[in-house]
Amino acid sequence: MDATPQEAPASGNPPRQKPARAFAIGSRGDPHPASGPSQAQAQQLADLIRRLNITFRPVVQGKCDHTDAEARYTPARGLKHLVRARTATCTAPSCGGRAVFYDLDHTVAHPDVPTCQCNLAPKCRRHHRCKQAPGWKVEQPEPGIIRWTVPSGRTYTTSPTVYDL
Repeated sequence: MDATPQEAPASGNPPRQKPARAFAIGSRGDPHPASGPSQAQAQQLADLIRRLNITFRPVVQGKCDHTDAEARYTPARGLKHLVRARTATCTAPSCGGRAVFYDLDHTVAHPDVPTCQCNLAPKCRRHHRCKQAPGWKVEQPEPGIIRWTVPSGRTYTTSPTVYDL
């Protein structure tokens, strides 16, 4: 098995593997046709989604309209999934911890601001405690954009996960 080089992390996310090789696209029954799925395949996918009762909800970008806002402290499962899909790692600079194992932390305390995509971000236990320590400040100017100010006054900004398509 050949080792593939890793890309350097640009935004504090863990390094990603580069694809080993690209598949040639042709008319010999390649697994990845250039034109996308056929009409029959698209219909099968639509039927599967309908049978599984899956509904797609967008991840908020830019200004939040609070459609997913909840009055309770603990977010519902759907909101947890949205936030963890938006940001797959701890939001602290250079922390690559996977969000699925960590807390969803309110950027502004819950009673003051509702539980919403624009007020939640995953943090590992260590960085959750840092945020609460004297001299540390964490802001979320847009959903998923997290600005950390450390006690020395330096500011670091992290952004949501970028997925390869």
